[in-house]
Amino acid sequence: MKMFWLAALVLIANFAMGLTTTDIDEILQKGSVSVEEGVWFVSAIKNPEIELKNVFTNPKMQQFSAAAKDSLSYGKLAKIIIEEFNLPSAFLYKVTGLDRYAFLSLVDVKLLPDKYSEYKMVNGMELIAVVHRIKALLYPIADDDEEEEGGK
Repeated sequence: MKMFWLAALVLIANFAMGLTTTDIDEILQKGSVSVEEGVWFVSAIKNPEIELKNVFTNPKMQQFSAAAKDSLSYGKLAKIIIEEFNLPSAFLYKVTGLDRYAFLSLVDVKLLPDKYSEYKMVNGMELIAVVHRIKALLYPIADDDEEEEGGK
């Protein structure tokens, strides 16, 4: 059953972004992903052609470059998502800049799971699941179009 979910996540992520199957497979195998990889996957939702070496060229993402090789926590992932998509629901984060409020803002809108804390490190499977959830919630029409095109 675990292999089924792994295969499903690979297919979902492959349709969601322009990343290669090898890129996705490498991330899925990781027990902990880096901040750089988190920025790359989140940025790839809006810009599928982005390469790992170019993730910090976006001015919004430059603030994460100092911690590029650090492990990605749910709080840091929440900050990356809020900055990339300029989400208005993150008022307390915008005021304080704290990971906690970024995380809680995204839990409230169901982009992040509420069973973890902002300090938990994100593994590869969790990152792919979050990216898919973002794509499904923020771009639901694109998902419908992709299914129609693929079904014909």
